[in-house]
Amino acid sequence: MEPWLIVVIVFASIFGTYLLICLFSVFRIFHFRRALKMRLIALSAILSEERSALDVLVVTYREAGFLGEESDALAISSLAPIAGILRDEAKVKSLQESIMSLLRRIESFEGKGLSSAQRNENEAIFARLEDLVANYRRIAALYNRELIGYEYWRRHPIWRWPFSLGFRERKRLV
Repeated sequence: MEPWLIVVIVFASIFGTYLLICLFSVFRIFHFRRALKMRLIALSAILSEERSALDVLVVTYREAGFLGEESDALAISSLAPIAGILRDEAKVKSLQESIMSLLRRIESFEGKGLSSAQRNENEAIFARLEDLVANYRRIAALYNRELIGYEYWRRHPIWRWPFSLGFRERKRLV
């Protein structure tokens, strides 16, 4: 066998191995992108559930006269109805922060001026909201884990150049 042929075979096998690794990385990136989309769908579903539960509390405390300040009206208006699925991480994060700030404000009233039936109903809603917040945090942690994996495969030094062509978007932690 000729020496130049051996060199060509060695370089071809190194290049083939490199291409297989790049192909594997592309599949991993698509897997992470799909997982990130699914996590965002789950987060937006939880946020819409939180929003609907919070609407009941807002009505109850407005009737009792506790949510009459301008800051309360601004916080309530910032929780515009969720239309469809949120696909932007910044919107998901800001909506969750608005929900949590309004929820803390409502919790500060501690059921003052409410009948016992309303208090019992509010306790059930608060328990539901606590479960939703716990689920939000769990899914947000999974989203952030998937995002770190996505960024790892996208920015790996050996094959960064092929992915800079089509995967430029920078995702944010939730």
